[in-house]
Amino acid sequence: FKEHERMKIIVETEIIASNSISPKLLREMLSEGLISRIPEGITDEEDDFEPIKIEGKPLSESILEDRN
Repeated sequence: FKEHERMKIIVETEIIASNSISPKLLREMLSEGLISRIPEGITDEEDDFEPIKIEGKPLSESILEDRN
């Protein structure tokens, strides 16, 4: 490159766990210019995620019991 020459650098990274990022957050990142596009396969359907209720004591309690 020559002195005082202008250049544009574009840094792109791939979101590895894009399915763990909410579509709402991706839209906000896009509007702020933090990302240049929303990865394919991300839909608002993921916003409707409901965890499965598991019966019994919390895992953290089991771990603490095992340590004693």
